[in-house]
Amino acid sequence: MSSPTQTESELDWLSSVMCPPLYEQLTREVTSELAQLARLSTTVASKKPGDQHAQRRAQAATAFVKNIGDYTPDNGEEEAVSVHSTDEISSPSPVLPLELYQLIINYVASFDYKLRQNTLVALSSTCRLFMGLAEEHIYEHPRDLDNIRQQWLFLYSLRMEPTRATLVKSLRLLWLCDGANSKLLIDIVASCHNSRALLIQRGDDLQDSCKISHNDMLTMGTLIRACPELTSFYYSTMVDWAPEGNRYTDTVDVTEDGVVNPLSDDAHLKQAMRQLSKLTLCGQAEWAVNGLFPHLASSLTSLRLSQDVSLGNWENPLTQLSQQCPFLEEIEIRQTLDTTTDLEEACKAWGKTLKSLKVSSVAETSSWVARIMPSMVSLEELFLGYGCFVQTEDIGAIALSKSPLEKIGLGDMQYSDEHIASDALNAVLVAMIEAHASTLQYLGMTADPSVDIAVLRACRNAKGLRSLGIWVHGTPEPTDVDVLLDACVDLDDVPRWFWRYSSRVDEWEARKSAREIAEEEELKRGPPTNGLGS
Repeated sequence: MSSPTQTESELDWLSSVMCPPLYEQLTREVTSELAQLARLSTTVASKKPGDQHAQRRAQAATAFVKNIGDYTPDNGEEEAVSVHSTDEISSPSPVLPLELYQLIINYVASFDYKLRQNTLVALSSTCRLFMGLAEEHIYEHPRDLDNIRQQWLFLYSLRMEPTRATLVKSLRLLWLCDGANSKLLIDIVASCHNSRALLIQRGDDLQDSCKISHNDMLTMGTLIRACPELTSFYYSTMVDWAPEGNRYTDTVDVTEDGVVNPLSDDAHLKQAMRQLSKLTLCGQAEWAVNGLFPHLASSLTSLRLSQDVSLGNWENPLTQLSQQCPFLEEIEIRQTLDTTTDLEEACKAWGKTLKSLKVSSVAETSSWVARIMPSMVSLEELFLGYGCFVQTEDIGAIALSKSPLEKIGLGDMQYSDEHIASDALNAVLVAMIEAHASTLQYLGMTADPSVDIAVLRACRNAKGLRSLGIWVHGTPEPTDVDVLLDACVDLDDVPRWFWRYSSRVDEWEARKSAREIAEEEELKRGPPTNGLGS
């Protein structure tokens, strides 16, 4: 038990001695693995004294491992690295024409993501020729670097072959909840100066507590500044939820106006973000809003904020943003807005460019959608969540809109005491569907209220419809359901209640199965959807 006179810093030191922090422990483990790789490189170099490539790799490997931890070279190892001639040995000529090797790599590159990555890595290990051809596909969009071992090994691979870093176009990195791997992340990102997309996830366990320090804020600025080509930045958290006032260490100044963020006045960061076109902030990231929003510029076209992300400490932040970023095309806000005044003014300013508007929840009850729709001339997607009370007047305004709407999602619609849509609501829903029938591909409505059969019948006019979420009261005729099979040939996502009334269930099942197979194949083509940032 500690004595009453021990300070908090002394207790922290004592704890670190008895139980090394996770980052130090993991780094120590991977250093041993890297040391073995370095010894292998020097062994190869000693056997190929005239191979300049082998000599350079051995020198780089040894220097890298020495830089991160204890490293004892084998007897004669340092001499093997330094005394040999640097005369280049020519690689053996390929047995087959180079075009055939390239065809093999291109064929493998068409595989599903996991098989593609594993096969390309295996091929690149066979010879220098395959390595050169495969690495473009391996390093362009690397797998999630979601643990310390992978991060060290990735950085090691970049140091061994510096040209690999120039191939990297995106990075997805785990930032430990205590920020212990900040320098490692900076080293990785700074090596990949051609990267255009950067995803950082803080923490990887909802049970872990996390407090942001002043140095953490500076680290984010350094990471962004290290990517001169950056166009997409995604920051998320996976940590234990904490009130906003309890999310920072005592190194961060918190005033009545909120957190004092050193990034907000960083002129170099402003320059680095001049071409950012996409920003996504998820989780407990209000400090990132305060630090990054002042630097957003006219290049920004997409902004997504999760439900835990507040809009900062400014008055009318969205209106201010519409002045900084006048060409926004997509905005998603999942946090509940108290009022819509700020959102309305911003949407009107973005009326000519905004293509996607997604709002999850608004505390205020008003016909705000009706007030913005006359200004919306480019809108293709409109999603109003369950927390948005959509009134009849709002839907009427959507029906009158000149926007080429392809996707419409309506959350909490106005209804009667019987949870059935009124005649007026049914009428404007029919008008909305018919008005946008030439472009409509997705239509989603909540089960409460249920709508009249006339609304379902109007859907047959939307020939390009692919997904339909609708609930009707009464008993539809089989033809009311099945006519959509013929009228909407791409419609393959419908409510399960269709099966109860359809006389062509097998055809609906076949479409559903084909869609699920196609979706599964599409998922296999890309990185796992349950990775960092999910």
